[in-house]
Amino acid sequence: SKRHTFPYMRGIGNGLSDPAVSTIIDGIPQLCNHTADIELINIQQIEFLRGPQGTLYGRNTMGGVVIIESKAPSQEWNSYIKTAFGSYDYFRQSLGSSGPLSENLFISLNATHYSRDGYVKNTVTGNDIDHEETIYGRLKLDYFTESNWHMQFTMSAQDDKEGDLTFYDLASLESEPYELAHDFEGSYERQLLSPGFSLQHAGDSIDTTIISSYLKWTGENIGDIDFTPATIAERKNEISQEYFYQELRFNSSEGSDLTLGDTVNMHWLLGTSYFYSHLVRDFSTEIFVGSPGIELAKYDLDDYAIGLFGQATFKFNDEWEIITGLRYEYEYKKIDLDLSSTAGGTLVDSISEGYSQILPRLVLNHYANDDFMTYASIAKGYRSGGFNRNTTPLGQYVYDEEINWAYELGFKSSHLDNRLIYNMAIFHIDISDKQVEVPISGAPGRYYLDNAADAQNQGVEFDLNYKITESYSLFAGLGYVNAEFKKYTDPISAKDVAGYNTPFSPDYNAFFGLKYEQKLNETNSLYIITDIVFFGKSYFDNANTVEMDPYSLVNFKTGISLGQFSIEAWAKNILDEAYINIAIPGLAGYAGISGTPFTYGAALSWRF
Repeated sequence: SKRHTFPYMRGIGNGLSDPAVSTIIDGIPQLCNHTADIELINIQQIEFLRGPQGTLYGRNTMGGVVIIESKAPSQEWNSYIKTAFGSYDYFRQSLGSSGPLSENLFISLNATHYSRDGYVKNTVTGNDIDHEETIYGRLKLDYFTESNWHMQFTMSAQDDKEGDLTFYDLASLESEPYELAHDFEGSYERQLLSPGFSLQHAGDSIDTTIISSYLKWTGENIGDIDFTPATIAERKNEISQEYFYQELRFNSSEGSDLTLGDTVNMHWLLGTSYFYSHLVRDFSTEIFVGSPGIELAKYDLDDYAIGLFGQATFKFNDEWEIITGLRYEYEYKKIDLDLSSTAGGTLVDSISEGYSQILPRLVLNHYANDDFMTYASIAKGYRSGGFNRNTTPLGQYVYDEEINWAYELGFKSSHLDNRLIYNMAIFHIDISDKQVEVPISGAPGRYYLDNAADAQNQGVEFDLNYKITESYSLFAGLGYVNAEFKKYTDPISAKDVAGYNTPFSPDYNAFFGLKYEQKLNETNSLYIITDIVFFGKSYFDNANTVEMDPYSLVNFKTGISLGQFSIEAWAKNILDEAYINIAIPGLAGYAGISGTPFTYGAALSWRF
């Protein structure tokens, strides 16, 4: 479900608070988790920057950044149509066209419609309840002038319709991972609209970049929150948010770095950013047993932030490089909160908080030769504070910022004319005032955020790509992380959990794959890819009493191109491994959502 897309990097992430890993799509930051999961079609590249990236990207990047860039419009006209179908009545129709409108103006249009049946059957009604349907479209315009100006306009829109969340008793899911019993079947809808504009100028000595974007999304869901066949509790949630983002950057042009002495050159960058967000939410929970009634939570949240940042890269001859960065950011939040219950009790309040941070970064690079470099870095990251918006323990309506300091050593290498590439990183992260999700007693699926924890994450990462022959390639990677509390008493179990693992962080993940690619003739080619992905043990609670055992997923993909046409086939989770994606406290024990079962499909494409 697009409601539960919460990326983690190096054991850092969250689902309830602001993101710890931010997503940037075509230069536009996605300021909340709800807008980061959109359709990916006609993508040029996806880049993962691990570790704090606050110097250039600001708040909520203490875990890292995911940068998604769609393909630029083509210099010559080309189009495509792609139809895919598969198990669970999977169907996707995609089409796109790209080319010049004039000598200086180029356009790209892409659209897709996707649908599938649900994986999970509700034994009470006989229905599958986690079905999905999405319609998505994107427009991209590039305009170039003879005076080195580049203007780009993007517009994307998406409409999602989903069934209910499939939380169910963990013990039952162990025997029947794709069956549950809910008395009520809910739904989720989301609409998203995001125009963006960028203006770039390549000057003789200074380059200029201006980014402006606006995003508006709305969501509505209603669902069973007791996760049982009994009629106990239901919830309705309506939310809308709009935000505006503005950024201005100046940097030294290529070939125009400042010269500092005979062997030192400096490349510099200076910038400022601003955003404003307005969010409105109407949240209601209806209780049918015990003391029947309705709990209401309504709030308006305004969020403003401004940042000033700079980065300087000093190059000493051909071997040494020092990167220094600094950012100042100030954020102001104000919430008008209205909490009430028909069982008695009302809270109406207006709360505001301001947050400011200075985020430094220092990197030392050493280039032993053209094929091998080592580096060391230190950086500070933070996630902004905010307000708990549900019924919470008295005095817990405000939570503070979360801060981390990350230290990293590593190397990057390429050999055999770039046929063999392997990289390694060792990291250590100290986290203070960690924002911990604490379940609200007697309220399934509801949490408040607490700042009571300090934590420490440390680990190692390794990846390898090896082109064995012209036809065969091998790719592999391994990540190990020990993410644990250093200081915290869990409010639910009253247990001192210092030394316990933080939730939702597998102690390792790894992948291994092989690719065969053969050119058949001038226009035709064939490829086959198989891979296996491994996930280590993880926990769903602070006291480490609810765990997910290690599991692995085997995948396969093949395709052949025949001139303008191509055919693909794939299979995911071939061994039909059962696993749990997420688990939260229910009325009696924990309830979870099963991961995606074995699925398969095929696609036919025509490019013209």
